[in-house]
Amino acid sequence: MELSIKQKLSKFPVPDFVWTEYHLDQEINDRGILLDMDVVENAIAFDEKSKSALMLAMQNITNLDNPNSVVQMKQWLSENGVEMETLGKKDVAKLIKSPDSYENDDITEALKLRLQLAKSSVKKYQAMQNAVCKDGRTHGMFQFYGANRSGRWAGRLIQLQNLPQNHMSDLAEARELVRTGDYDTMHLLYDDIPDTLSQLIRTTFIARPGYKVENIVQAISRDLLCYAMHNLSNWQICGHVHDELIIECPEDTDMNRICSVMGKSPAWMAGILIRGDGYETKFYKKD
Repeated sequence: MELSIKQKLSKFPVPDFVWTEYHLDQEINDRGILLDMDVVENAIAFDEKSKSALMLAMQNITNLDNPNSVVQMKQWLSENGVEMETLGKKDVAKLIKSPDSYENDDITEALKLRLQLAKSSVKKYQAMQNAVCKDGRTHGMFQFYGANRSGRWAGRLIQLQNLPQNHMSDLAEARELVRTGDYDTMHLLYDDIPDTLSQLIRTTFIARPGYKVENIVQAISRDLLCYAMHNLSNWQICGHVHDELIIECPEDTDMNRICSVMGKSPAWMAGILIRGDGYETKFYKKD
Protein backbone atom coordinates (compact mmCIF):
# COMPACT_ATOMS: atom_id res chain seq x y z
CA MET A 1 0.00 0.00 0.00
CA GLU A 2 2.75 2.46 0.99
CA LEU A 3 4.65 1.82 -2.26
CA SER A 4 1.47 2.36 -4.26
CA ILE A 5 0.87 5.70 -2.53
CA LYS A 6 4.48 6.72 -3.08
CA GLN A 7 4.20 5.89 -6.77
CA LYS A 8 1.08 8.01 -7.20
CA LEU A 9 2.51 10.95 -5.23
CA SER A 10 5.70 10.87 -7.30
CA LYS A 11 3.70 12.42 -10.15
CA PHE A 12 3.06 15.49 -7.95
CA PRO A 13 6.45 16.65 -6.66
CA VAL A 14 6.48 19.35 -3.99
CA PRO A 15 7.58 22.65 -5.62
CA ASP A 16 10.86 24.14 -4.48
CA PHE A 17 9.16 27.30 -3.19
CA VAL A 18 7.02 25.19 -0.84
CA TRP A 19 10.16 23.55 0.54
CA THR A 20 11.59 27.04 1.06
CA GLU A 21 8.46 28.04 2.98
CA TYR A 22 8.72 24.83 5.03
CA HIS A 23 12.34 25.55 5.96
CA LEU A 24 11.38 29.06 7.04
CA ASP A 25 8.54 27.60 9.08
CA GLN A 26 10.96 25.29 10.86
CA GLU A 27 13.27 28.21 11.66
CA ILE A 28 10.35 30.10 13.24
CA ASN A 29 9.29 27.06 15.26
CA ASP A 30 12.87 26.43 16.39
CA ARG A 31 13.34 30.07 17.39
CA GLY A 32 10.15 30.16 19.44
CA ILE A 33 8.75 33.04 21.48
CA LEU A 34 9.93 34.20 24.90
CA LEU A 35 7.34 33.98 27.68
CA ASP A 36 7.11 36.17 30.77
CA MET A 37 6.66 33.37 33.28
CA ASP A 38 6.14 35.83 36.16
CA VAL A 39 2.95 36.96 34.43
CA VAL A 40 1.96 33.38 33.63
CA GLU A 41 2.44 32.02 37.16
CA ASN A 42 0.83 35.01 38.89
CA ALA A 43 -2.12 35.04 36.48
CA ILE A 44 -2.91 31.44 37.41
CA ALA A 45 -2.61 32.28 41.11
CA PHE A 46 -4.79 35.39 40.67
CA ASP A 47 -7.45 33.34 38.92
CA GLU A 48 -7.59 30.82 41.76
CA LYS A 49 -8.04 33.60 44.34
CA SER A 50 -10.62 35.36 42.20
CA LYS A 51 -12.70 32.25 41.58
CA SER A 52 -12.67 31.36 45.28
CA ALA A 53 -13.98 34.85 46.09
CA LEU A 54 -16.60 34.66 43.33
CA MET A 55 -17.78 31.25 44.52
CA LEU A 56 -18.10 32.51 48.09
CA ALA A 57 -20.08 35.57 46.93
CA MET A 58 -22.47 33.34 44.96
CA GLN A 59 -22.93 31.03 47.93
CA ASN A 60 -23.82 34.00 50.13
CA ILE A 61 -26.46 35.16 47.62
CA THR A 62 -27.99 31.79 46.71
CA ASN A 63 -27.30 29.67 49.83
CA LEU A 64 -26.37 26.84 47.47
CA ASP A 65 -23.62 24.34 48.27
CA ASN A 66 -22.31 24.58 44.71
CA PRO A 67 -23.74 27.55 42.80
CA ASN A 68 -21.56 26.58 39.86
CA SER A 69 -23.74 23.50 39.42
CA VAL A 70 -26.16 23.91 36.52
CA VAL A 71 -28.83 21.79 38.24
CA GLN A 72 -28.64 23.66 41.54
CA MET A 73 -28.50 27.09 39.88
CA LYS A 74 -31.50 26.39 37.61
CA GLN A 75 -33.47 25.19 40.64
CA TRP A 76 -32.60 28.37 42.57
CA LEU A 77 -33.61 30.56 39.63
CA SER A 78 -36.88 28.65 39.28
CA GLU A 79 -37.66 29.18 42.95
CA ASN A 80 -37.13 32.90 42.35
CA GLY A 81 -39.47 33.02 39.38
CA VAL A 82 -36.95 32.67 36.54
CA GLU A 83 -37.16 29.65 34.24
CA MET A 84 -34.13 28.95 32.04
CA GLU A 85 -33.60 25.98 29.75
CA THR A 86 -29.86 26.56 29.61
CA LEU A 87 -27.24 28.55 31.50
CA GLY A 88 -25.03 29.15 28.50
CA LYS A 89 -23.05 32.40 28.41
CA LYS A 90 -25.23 33.99 25.73
CA ASP A 91 -28.47 33.13 27.50
CA VAL A 92 -27.22 34.39 30.86
CA ALA A 93 -25.92 37.63 29.32
CA LYS A 94 -29.24 38.15 27.54
CA LEU A 95 -31.18 37.72 30.79
CA ILE A 96 -28.91 40.18 32.61
CA LYS A 97 -29.68 42.80 29.94
CA SER A 98 -33.43 42.38 30.49
CA PRO A 99 -33.91 42.70 34.27
CA ASP A 100 -37.53 43.72 33.73
CA SER A 101 -38.36 40.02 33.42
CA TYR A 102 -37.75 39.52 37.15
CA GLU A 103 -37.86 41.59 40.35
CA ASN A 104 -34.83 40.47 42.32
CA ASP A 105 -31.48 42.24 42.32
CA ASP A 106 -29.85 39.12 43.76
CA ILE A 107 -30.62 37.29 40.50
CA THR A 108 -28.77 39.90 38.45
CA GLU A 109 -25.78 39.79 40.79
CA ALA A 110 -25.70 35.98 40.87
CA LEU A 111 -25.85 35.77 37.08
CA LYS A 112 -23.04 38.31 36.70
CA LEU A 113 -20.91 36.30 39.10
CA ARG A 114 -21.68 33.13 37.20
CA LEU A 115 -20.50 34.70 33.95
CA GLN A 116 -17.21 35.61 35.61
CA LEU A 117 -16.81 32.08 36.98
CA ALA A 118 -17.43 30.65 33.53
CA LYS A 119 -14.63 32.72 32.00
CA SER A 120 -11.90 30.27 30.98
CA SER A 121 -9.12 32.81 31.42
CA VAL A 122 -6.39 30.47 32.67
CA LYS A 123 -6.43 27.68 30.11
CA LYS A 124 -3.99 29.57 27.89
CA TYR A 125 -1.75 30.32 30.85
CA GLN A 126 -1.78 26.65 31.82
CA ALA A 127 -0.88 25.74 28.24
CA MET A 128 2.09 28.12 28.52
CA GLN A 129 3.18 26.38 31.72
CA ASN A 130 3.13 23.07 29.89
CA ALA A 131 4.81 24.34 26.71
CA VAL A 132 7.63 26.53 28.05
CA CYS A 133 11.13 25.11 27.56
CA LYS A 134 14.31 25.48 29.60
CA ASP A 135 15.30 28.55 27.57
CA GLY A 136 12.10 30.33 28.68
CA ARG A 137 10.65 30.19 25.18
CA THR A 138 7.90 28.09 23.69
CA HIS A 139 8.67 26.26 20.44
CA GLY A 140 6.76 24.32 17.79
CA MET A 141 3.54 26.34 17.90
CA PHE A 142 2.82 26.25 14.16
CA GLN A 143 2.08 23.29 11.92
CA PHE A 144 3.05 23.95 8.32
CA TYR A 145 0.19 23.39 5.86
CA GLY A 146 -2.07 22.42 8.75
CA ALA A 147 -5.17 23.27 6.69
CA ASN A 148 -5.02 20.85 3.78
CA ARG A 149 -7.23 22.89 1.42
CA SER A 150 -6.09 26.46 1.97
CA GLY A 151 -2.54 25.53 3.00
CA ARG A 152 -2.66 27.88 5.99
CA TRP A 153 -0.83 27.14 9.21
CA ALA A 154 -2.50 25.38 12.11
CA GLY A 155 -1.86 26.39 15.69
CA ARG A 156 -0.45 23.95 18.22
CA LEU A 157 0.19 24.00 21.98
CA ILE A 158 -0.82 27.54 23.06
CA GLN A 159 -2.80 28.18 19.85
CA LEU A 160 -1.81 31.74 18.93
CA GLN A 161 -4.53 31.82 16.28
CA ASN A 162 -7.35 32.19 18.81
CA LEU A 163 -6.02 34.42 21.56
CA PRO A 164 -8.55 36.77 23.22
CA GLN A 165 -8.32 40.38 22.09
CA ASN A 166 -7.47 43.19 24.46
CA HIS A 167 -9.42 46.46 24.65
CA MET A 168 -8.12 47.90 27.92
CA SER A 169 -6.71 51.42 27.84
CA ASP A 170 -4.53 50.65 30.87
CA LEU A 171 -3.21 47.31 29.62
CA ALA A 172 0.41 47.97 30.66
CA GLU A 173 -0.63 49.00 34.18
CA ALA A 174 -2.79 45.90 34.66
CA ARG A 175 0.01 43.72 33.33
CA GLU A 176 2.47 45.20 35.83
CA LEU A 177 0.13 44.40 38.72
CA VAL A 178 0.03 40.76 37.64
CA ARG A 179 3.76 40.58 36.95
CA THR A 180 4.58 41.86 40.45
CA GLY A 181 1.91 39.71 42.11
CA ASP A 182 -0.11 42.63 43.52
CA TYR A 183 -3.49 40.90 43.79
CA ASP A 184 -4.96 43.33 46.33
CA THR A 185 -4.53 46.33 44.02
CA MET A 186 -5.82 44.29 41.08
CA HIS A 187 -8.93 43.38 43.07
CA LEU A 188 -9.39 47.03 44.09
CA LEU A 189 -9.11 48.47 40.57
CA TYR A 190 -10.80 45.83 38.39
CA ASP A 191 -14.33 44.51 38.90
CA ASP A 192 -13.90 41.53 36.58
CA ILE A 193 -10.53 39.88 37.24
CA PRO A 194 -11.13 36.84 34.98
CA ASP A 195 -11.82 39.17 32.03
CA THR A 196 -8.75 41.27 32.85
CA LEU A 197 -6.55 38.17 32.97
CA SER A 198 -8.03 37.07 29.66
CA GLN A 199 -7.10 40.36 28.01
CA LEU A 200 -3.54 40.06 29.36
CA ILE A 201 -2.84 36.71 27.69
CA ARG A 202 -1.17 38.25 24.63
CA THR A 203 1.17 40.29 26.83
CA THR A 204 2.91 37.16 28.12
CA PHE A 205 4.79 36.98 24.79
CA ILE A 206 7.74 39.31 25.19
CA ALA A 207 11.05 40.29 23.62
CA ARG A 208 14.38 39.46 25.26
CA PRO A 209 16.29 42.31 26.97
CA GLY A 210 17.50 44.92 24.49
CA TYR A 211 14.93 43.87 21.89
CA LYS A 212 11.35 44.80 21.09
CA VAL A 213 8.39 43.12 19.43
CA GLU A 214 7.19 44.26 16.03
CA ASN A 215 3.60 43.28 15.24
CA ILE A 216 3.20 43.69 11.49
CA VAL A 217 -0.38 43.46 10.21
CA GLN A 218 -1.41 42.97 6.61
CA ALA A 219 -4.76 41.94 5.13
CA ILE A 220 -3.36 39.15 2.97
CA SER A 221 -3.84 35.53 2.05
CA ARG A 222 -1.51 32.73 3.06
CA ASP A 223 0.56 33.05 -0.13
CA LEU A 224 1.18 36.75 0.40
CA LEU A 225 2.13 36.09 4.01
CA CYS A 226 4.64 33.46 2.85
CA TYR A 227 6.06 35.93 0.34
CA ALA A 228 6.49 38.55 3.05
CA MET A 229 8.06 36.00 5.41
CA HIS A 230 10.53 35.04 2.71
CA ASN A 231 11.49 38.68 2.15
CA LEU A 232 11.91 39.12 5.90
CA SER A 233 13.77 35.85 6.48
CA ASN A 234 16.84 37.76 7.71
CA TRP A 235 14.74 39.12 10.59
CA GLN A 236 13.95 37.04 13.64
CA ILE A 237 10.34 36.10 12.98
CA CYS A 238 9.15 34.19 16.02
CA GLY A 239 5.42 33.90 15.37
CA HIS A 240 2.52 34.64 13.07
CA VAL A 241 -1.22 34.97 13.71
CA HIS A 242 -3.45 34.96 10.61
CA ASP A 243 -2.23 38.13 8.85
CA GLU A 244 0.26 39.21 11.51
CA LEU A 245 3.98 38.60 11.90
CA ILE A 246 5.67 38.79 15.29
CA ILE A 247 9.32 39.82 14.95
CA GLU A 248 11.87 40.08 17.74
CA CYS A 249 14.32 42.79 16.75
CA PRO A 250 16.85 45.25 18.23
CA GLU A 251 15.34 48.37 19.77
CA ASP A 252 16.89 50.68 17.15
CA THR A 253 15.11 48.86 14.30
CA ASP A 254 13.15 51.06 11.90
CA MET A 255 9.60 49.72 11.83
CA ASN A 256 8.81 51.59 8.60
CA ARG A 257 11.54 49.64 6.86
CA ILE A 258 9.90 46.35 7.82
CA CYS A 259 6.45 47.62 6.82
CA SER A 260 7.78 48.63 3.41
CA VAL A 261 9.04 45.08 2.85
CA MET A 262 5.62 43.75 3.91
CA GLY A 263 4.07 46.04 1.30
CA LYS A 264 5.94 44.57 -1.67
CA SER A 265 3.83 42.81 -4.28
CA PRO A 266 5.04 39.47 -5.69
CA ALA A 267 5.58 39.14 -9.44
CA TRP A 268 2.42 37.09 -9.89
CA MET A 269 0.27 40.03 -8.72
CA ALA A 270 2.37 42.97 -9.88
CA GLY A 271 0.61 46.31 -9.69
CA ILE A 272 -1.71 45.33 -6.85
CA LEU A 273 -1.25 47.77 -3.97
CA ILE A 274 -0.42 46.25 -0.61
CA ARG A 275 0.30 48.07 2.61
CA GLY A 276 1.83 46.77 5.80
CA ASP A 277 1.17 48.37 9.18
CA GLY A 278 2.72 47.62 12.54
CA TYR A 279 3.58 48.77 16.01
CA GLU A 280 6.43 48.38 18.49
CA THR A 281 6.01 47.02 22.00
CA LYS A 282 7.82 45.18 24.78
CA PHE A 283 5.07 42.58 24.88
CA TYR A 284 2.65 41.21 22.30
CA LYS A 285 -0.83 42.75 22.24
CA LYS A 286 -3.69 43.56 19.88
CA ASP A 287 -3.15 47.19 18.81
